[in-house]
Amino acid sequence: MLLSKPKIAGSLTFNPDQLSGGRPVGETGYAYIVDGTGRLIADRDEKLVLRGPDLSALPQVAAALAGPPSGKLVDGKTFDAGVPVEAVLSAYAAIPALNWRVFVDLPTAETSASFWGAVIRGASLLGLSLVAAVLAILLAVRPVTISRPAAA
Repeated sequence: MLLSKPKIAGSLTFNPDQLSGGRPVGETGYAYIVDGTGRLIADRDEKLVLRGPDLSALPQVAAALAGPPSGKLVDGKTFDAGVPVEAVLSAYAAIPALNWRVFVDLPTAETSASFWGAVIRGASLLGLSLVAAVLAILLAVRPVTISRPAAA
């Protein structure tokens, strides 16, 4: 008697907000899940999941499949065919019982924009402080003139 391997077909409903506790991942960040071979099994786009693309060639997925999670951010690339490829910073966690990897990607442009915004705000505050200090010094050291009493 020959037994064949059971085949399971279906789709996993995935809500990225469940991963982040309802908080958004930046402005344009996103989350997805791949299996142990790098095949996409959950994403915000169900049509993409049903195509079952192999993401093992992406740098962040290759790093995740190569070893245990390191806790460091990994440089990677986007994979959606509808948008141009752009660099992302990716964090991932493993689900060992299922041999899955959960990824959260944030475009590098968005991460650097917040950094440069903070630098510009800090430089502006420093510049305003210096201007205020110079004005205070100029007011403090201005020449004092003593007026003569009026002659009677």
